[in-house]
Amino acid sequence: MIDIHVHLLPGIDDGAKHMEDFWEMSRAAVAEGIHTIIATPHHLNGVYKNPAERILPLVYEVNQRLQEKGIPLVILPGQELRVVPELLETLEQKISIPLTGEGPYLRTKGSYTRFNQHFFLSSSTQRIHADYRTC
Repeated sequence: MIDIHVHLLPGIDDGAKHMEDFWEMSRAAVAEGIHTIIATPHHLNGVYKNPAERILPLVYEVNQRLQEKGIPLVILPGQELRVVPELLETLEQKISIPLTGEGPYLRTKGSYTRFNQHFFLSSSTQRIHADYRTC
């Protein structure tokens, strides 16, 4: 089984606080039959900024450590992206990343503001939807 939305990476958002939490969550996932997790830390939500340059090395590191410990779990990169005016720009600059790091899917989270109602009708959103699928 693949889990596509977990706040698993240690110490970068409101998920795993440290490596001990990461190990506990990883073992619990494997016990439930999960073999792959897309780590989706919050990004651009006004509280957390977790750009690709922070996430990608951490994903590499935890995958190395999982292998060393013999835990049959693979972590793939992603982000829970807040729908903000600069989203398209951050995707183009590879600051924000799609699920699995390659796309075409984005894990997005909107808010209930007037801005987002306008944003979903904008040409930027049409460009995002031309290149990506949101979930």
